[in-house]
Amino acid sequence: RHRQRPQLVRDERIEYAPDPLPEVVEALRCLPPRQRAATYLVYFADLSVSDTAELMGCTQGTVKRHLHDARRRLARDRRLNKEQP
Repeated sequence: RHRQRPQLVRDERIEYAPDPLPEVVEALRCLPPRQRAATYLVYFADLSVSDTAELMGCTQGTVKRHLHDARRRLARDRRLNKEQP
């Protein structure tokens, strides 16, 4: 039995950051949806892990795991690491 995940929608209470660089946007698009949502909410919308967990309908630990996995994936992304061959 699976819990239904809430749909993520633009929240009027959130002050959104300016648009990131195109290569960052492209790298974020390649993340799985939940990792992308957690990354955007914490790093670009400046929400706390607690608020992000509430918005995403999951635990804080799950948000932290999504952020960890996203950071690892982004660290390997060649669009963001120009010095790599």
